[in-house]
Amino acid sequence: MFRRASPSTKKQEDVKKKTTARKMTSPSKATTSKAVSTTIYVIYNDCEEFPLERSVLWQDVLPELQNYGFHSNFDVQWVDVGLEFSKLTSFTAEKVLRRWENDETSWIVCLVGDKYGAPTPPSTIRKQEFESIRSAFFENNGDVRIIDQSYAIDRSYQSDEYRLQPSILNDPKLRAKLTKAVQKGAQAAFDEGSINQIHEERQRRFFISPIHVVAQRIIQSPTNSRCTFLLRKFDGVTIEAATTNANFLEKTPDSSRKVEDLKNEISAKMDEKATFAHVLTPENGDIAYFFASKDGEKYRDKLTRQVTERLKSQFSLMHRDVRPDPPASLIDLADEENNSHLAHLKHQLSIPHYSRTDIDKKADEILSSKKGGSHFKLEKIIEIFETYIEKLEKPLYLFIDDIHLLKHGNFLSNCEKRVKSQAPQKLIVFVTASNVSPVQSLFTITQTFNVTTPTEDDVIEMMKKVVAAEGRRLSNEQWGAVRQQIVGSNENILFAKSLIHEMLQQGSLNAKGGFEGRLERLEVEFGTAAVQAVCKFLSVASHGLTRLELHDVLSSQRDLLSQIGTTVSFPPLLLDEILEAFGPILHTVFIDQRNVISISHFSLLNIVRHRYLSSTADLKATHVALSDLFSEHGVTSEELSPRSSFTYTNFPQALKKENGSTNVRKLRLLWFHLLHTGNMDALKELTLCHFDYIDLIVRYFGVMHLLTLYEECAMQVLHHDLQALCEQVLLPSLSTIVRDNEQLAAEVIGRLRFTRADNSHFLNTMVEQAMGWVDLYNRQPLLVPLTCWISPPTMKMCRSFLLKEWKAGQTVLAPTQNHQHVLISGNQSAPGFIYMYHIASQYLIATFKGHSAAVTSICASNNGMFFVSTSVDLTVKIWSFVTGECLKTLKPHSQKVLGAILSSDDSFMITASADSSAKMINVESGDVIRSFSDHTGSVVSLQLTSNDQFLITGSGDFVVQMWDVTNGNCISRMGGLMAPVSCLAITTNDAFVVVACEDETLKVFSTVSGQELHELMGHEGKVNALACAQDDCQLFAATKSKIFCYDIHNGQMIDVLDCAQPFPVFSLKISSDNYFLVSGCGPKVHIWNIQKRNHDAHDVTVDKEGFLTAIAMSYDEKVSACGTYNGIVALWDLDICQCISTVVQAKGIPVTCITFTVDNAFLISGNSVGSILLLDAANGNVIRDINFHTTEIVSICSLYTGKVLSCDKDGKFIQWDTFLEDDIPEMVVQGVKPPVFVPPSGRILIGHCPANVKEMKIWTLPEEAAPVQKNKLSHNDEITCFATAPKGGSLVATGSLDMSLKLWNIESGFLTQVLVGHDDVVTCCDLADDERIVVSGSRDRKVIIWNVATGDVVCNIFASASVTSVALTRDGTVAFSSTEEGWLEAWTTDKGRRLSSFNAHRPIRKVITSLEANRLLVHLTGCAQLPILCLHNTPASAHAATRRRSARTHSVSSIGNEIVTASDAKKETTSASSNTLQTGNGQAATGSGRPSQPRPTFDKLERSKSRTSLIEKDRPTTLTQAVTPVQKSSMCSIL
Repeated sequence: MFRRASPSTKKQEDVKKKTTARKMTSPSKATTSKAVSTTIYVIYNDCEEFPLERSVLWQDVLPELQNYGFHSNFDVQWVDVGLEFSKLTSFTAEKVLRRWENDETSWIVCLVGDKYGAPTPPSTIRKQEFESIRSAFFENNGDVRIIDQSYAIDRSYQSDEYRLQPSILNDPKLRAKLTKAVQKGAQAAFDEGSINQIHEERQRRFFISPIHVVAQRIIQSPTNSRCTFLLRKFDGVTIEAATTNANFLEKTPDSSRKVEDLKNEISAKMDEKATFAHVLTPENGDIAYFFASKDGEKYRDKLTRQVTERLKSQFSLMHRDVRPDPPASLIDLADEENNSHLAHLKHQLSIPHYSRTDIDKKADEILSSKKGGSHFKLEKIIEIFETYIEKLEKPLYLFIDDIHLLKHGNFLSNCEKRVKSQAPQKLIVFVTASNVSPVQSLFTITQTFNVTTPTEDDVIEMMKKVVAAEGRRLSNEQWGAVRQQIVGSNENILFAKSLIHEMLQQGSLNAKGGFEGRLERLEVEFGTAAVQAVCKFLSVASHGLTRLELHDVLSSQRDLLSQIGTTVSFPPLLLDEILEAFGPILHTVFIDQRNVISISHFSLLNIVRHRYLSSTADLKATHVALSDLFSEHGVTSEELSPRSSFTYTNFPQALKKENGSTNVRKLRLLWFHLLHTGNMDALKELTLCHFDYIDLIVRYFGVMHLLTLYEECAMQVLHHDLQALCEQVLLPSLSTIVRDNEQLAAEVIGRLRFTRADNSHFLNTMVEQAMGWVDLYNRQPLLVPLTCWISPPTMKMCRSFLLKEWKAGQTVLAPTQNHQHVLISGNQSAPGFIYMYHIASQYLIATFKGHSAAVTSICASNNGMFFVSTSVDLTVKIWSFVTGECLKTLKPHSQKVLGAILSSDDSFMITASADSSAKMINVESGDVIRSFSDHTGSVVSLQLTSNDQFLITGSGDFVVQMWDVTNGNCISRMGGLMAPVSCLAITTNDAFVVVACEDETLKVFSTVSGQELHELMGHEGKVNALACAQDDCQLFAATKSKIFCYDIHNGQMIDVLDCAQPFPVFSLKISSDNYFLVSGCGPKVHIWNIQKRNHDAHDVTVDKEGFLTAIAMSYDEKVSACGTYNGIVALWDLDICQCISTVVQAKGIPVTCITFTVDNAFLISGNSVGSILLLDAANGNVIRDINFHTTEIVSICSLYTGKVLSCDKDGKFIQWDTFLEDDIPEMVVQGVKPPVFVPPSGRILIGHCPANVKEMKIWTLPEEAAPVQKNKLSHNDEITCFATAPKGGSLVATGSLDMSLKLWNIESGFLTQVLVGHDDVVTCCDLADDERIVVSGSRDRKVIIWNVATGDVVCNIFASASVTSVALTRDGTVAFSSTEEGWLEAWTTDKGRRLSSFNAHRPIRKVITSLEANRLLVHLTGCAQLPILCLHNTPASAHAATRRRSARTHSVSSIGNEIVTASDAKKETTSASSNTLQTGNGQAATGSGRPSQPRPTFDKLERSKSRTSLIEKDRPTTLTQAVTPVQKSSMCSIL
């Protein structure tokens, strides 16, 4: 076959390759800034020679490499040279080789067949070579004009050289003629010896083919390991055997010999792993037939496997450790950001600096003087920042370039309360501003320095340094041309850089027209369509684009591809040439391990946008294309099929990759482009309301970055879902997420499930996604809420802004159809002017001038195309939103027009006037259709019913009338008014009409009967405007500076919105989505959130009257119970975490204690008046009402025998039987102070000593006899808590005010350990079931885990606040602690490592855990809901049990595991929380063994329910059957 090198030569080359490979793959710090990108160049003679091989590379290899690269987190850029140039030339070959040599991660796939190819002229010739060739050609009677016309001298390098003009390559005949001339001259010069001395080997390039040039350069290159050769030979085939064979074989023996020699040279000198040689023998000598045969298919498969495996193996070595793990902490996150800034700084410092005396002197003066110059809320951040600054030993210099580009959002950047002051002494702030407009600074500006514009001499000197640093030079003539361009013009240094770059690249002196002229010349050189497309996408990509992203989005534009004459993809080499030609117009920044390209300056960005994005439609279409690129839109499974078509398909940008990393570029860019497409549904669905998306943003960029996304959206668009998610979920959760970002899912679930009934589809879907995320989460244990109790903060005012230079009068306004803009009038300084403001950004968009007097009303059309205004000047005007022009001016009335209203289809409008009439006008023609003229006073207000059939008018004649619009007849009158009507409103269901009069009355009428229903009271002053919400419940009435919200059905006042301005509110409008109320009060506009939230008012009452007072969990962990302050007892199913029954024990009397019997058959509750209720634990039915006590029940204990022991506040201790119905107790004892503990065996009683708070006693409980004191336990101060093993083991632990914890032997009463380590009162303790460890908590914010046997401290755990409760799992491996700040944390008991933390957002009184912590009950202070949590991925196990809640249905994830039935289960007692000195000591429950695989946390929760933890306070309910589970989310179904 092909000849190989000798063994000795191969051995030396192998050593060389291994050394190179080691260098390439050795890890170093330098590689951290290397872009994770690989460019693959495919080079061959021409397309016709390799149809099958190109098909393999495009259809089989490329998709596999795209998939491999994406999921390995590096970019694969594909360059098929033959796709852009049908015939390979030396010019193209040298261009590709130069890029390959300069990029250490690039790769070449070179195809060499049986065609050698024709030589072509070289792209560059050194001056001495060129002169020798030209002279020799001239001496041999050659026409040197062909050489002189084809090459131009370039003097910009240190040694002059001649460049081939690109236009020559486009003419094959001229190119062939030039090749012959150059070869003839080079041969003659070579024979004469005039060019031998330069580089003898170099002269071969004049006589060899381009493919030979490529192979020769690769072989000679020290980096030839980055190459793969495909060598193909057809054996036994002649060119005459088939008509198509000429495409694959050389016609001359000389050329055939050359290509054979070339392939032998490649085989001999290249590593055998880098070459794939194939000798093919076509049947019948027909090559085309061979490719279509089975042998051809085998060849294809083999070739695919060889190339794919080779490239993947090499790329895995080239791109090691490119998985971007999320930062482990905020410090790591800041460090990553800092690395990007340092890389940029390094680049900036490499640019030569030109001294400017005045500026440098001022900077040195400030730097040497060291004097001050010029939580998450920005205000709080600055306070903390100032505190740290004062602690620094050296001054801190802060540089802010162009401060006008800084944005101040509504959520985090509000510093209105901050009074500007001097910056700290050690802080020096440098701020630049591009104009003289006011600067919004956080500190007082103490010094201002005007930077003078550089002169032309300054610019020339700067540019000379730049050119010299690049090792280039310009002639005096060129410098003169540069000076001529910048003298007397407003062009800046950027233009000078661009001008010089063009001269160095093209050698042209005719570079005129500034940046616009530069863009025109680029369009001429590369084509208008290509340059325009590149500029469009770079101009809208504020965050920049990588070269692959730019290429892919260009390739997705089919219209663009047809314009530039290609069908496969945008030519990658053309893209590289365009980017190189832009030069200083672009700059590259290293972000996300990639080189990101963007326009270098804001001024250039404006020029490019103005030139190429002339309309809003173009801007939107550009953003749509970029959003589709990152959102996987437009990619179908058929397009991804390897052999579907010979085309380039963008690989879908999934959010997560197979190697576990994340698509960081999608996180950074997708939301931005979706926002600017205006597709809010897609923005929410794919990004900002998609849980995985925001979770990954928090992990990779931090929660502050996430909040800035919502802040940016809030400055662009007014949208309820984004506002609610940010203000009601994320902002209140900041402290939690910063402390433990794994708790983002818990916060989203807990807060959004609370408002599930009122949430949009997107927010509820986000809850489903968060639940699915938890079910799939396996990194560590995670505390998650299964019920919801965290009510969102009230979100009243969404926006407010002050109208500048506004002299307040009667401000009228109307929002546009999409409620993104508001039309306002009423400025007495400009009567008749109508202003259009963008609500989110508060920018003035347009001013409509036409009225000559005050505007009385504005009404926007429902189709968003026009609006109508009325005025005191007797006119009605129709305005176009599109053109801003007045379309029609109507004058239908004889006196001033007071209002207008449009029909729902915008076909007609009704106008009201002081001439006592209302008129119906056709919008299209402007003709008056009919008049309504029965009033005797001014018609001041109008309303149309929802079907546009009836009109309601209010007049100054004390009458409200209803009219039939179709015929103009008056249908009914609403009388009884005692004053002129001021305004009207009608509900959207047309049921009620609300009338406000000048006498300050506000009445509700029935639309059908016309009868007054009731009068609304409580407002202050005359009502000037009314608005009914679309929920047909809320009514808004505006008076002076206030807006009153009523329930229109019962007349109750719900809320008062204070505008805080001393002006009447004359205009109220509700947005089309019914989320916002827009009001105008003097010079200020307010946007209010009016979404109906029933839970807001309900929670206030419930928390005051119905907060929980006692909680308990059954021994089998299937149900739990709670009691409330207003006497409600509720049963909960712990499988589905739903309240299944509520019973009123005694209305208004607090439940103080609650527990389950040991057999789980009954629930026992006691209240503050001594009443005990015995309930059926299965359905909540009342069994008995027991009245043995007369004071508050504090403790209830259940025994195995069915007997119950109860103890009240006065120390009365009673034993009674649950199965006996008589009212005679079995035993009554006095003198036992609760709380007490009796184990299920009933053999002992542990309680407090009534006479001494420092002592506790242990009594034995003989059968049918009074308790007998056995032992006494004592401390030096009051005993605050005690704990025993749940089954009543051999030890009892006691904690005291004396800061000690003591362990006592129950049987002997001996003190076994005194545990000292706390620095304050011991507030709680718990003892493990096996009595191996004990845990204690204290006010000193410390949790200590002790070894019972030795008394040693196992570990110290430091909490954030005073510890209120502790609990242990059954096996003692996990400890829980809660604080008065509301934090619940899970810890390992061996090393004290925190497993998870959860913020309950209220002080925690008590925690009860199941055996494995699959269910936790949390008792909160002043909370009316029962929080139920789960430790997902719990490491605990119920070691002594053989089952785990066997009654539960197994989830999909546990199918195949052995299911243990209830009959096989062994009943065990539970692991309980500590018994503390507080009312309502509940008992925890026993549990069972764990299944081999943990089940999903949310598998059985009924997710359709909102606020599942709400206890109904008035209505007793009983559910005897299990709640039917609803359909699970798609993510959970995967499990």
